[in-house]
Amino acid sequence: MNNHLLGPRDPEGYYVVRAPRKLLNNIMGRYGNKIKIIEMGEEILIRTKSRRIALSIIKMLKTV
Repeated sequence: MNNHLLGPRDPEGYYVVRAPRKLLNNIMGRYGNKIKIIEMGEEILIRTKSRRIALSIIKMLKTV
């Protein structure tokens, strides 16, 4: 059902989701050490091994 929302994993096995930097605190507060963050100016890249977390973050982004 939601397979089209996620691309393939990166070479290290992580799902990568791009998000606005303004959501950094909210995302870190919710997922903490289950994700890795790469800061890129006004955007962040969120890396996670969990498909469920990646889809949850995408769903959160659609409500913003």
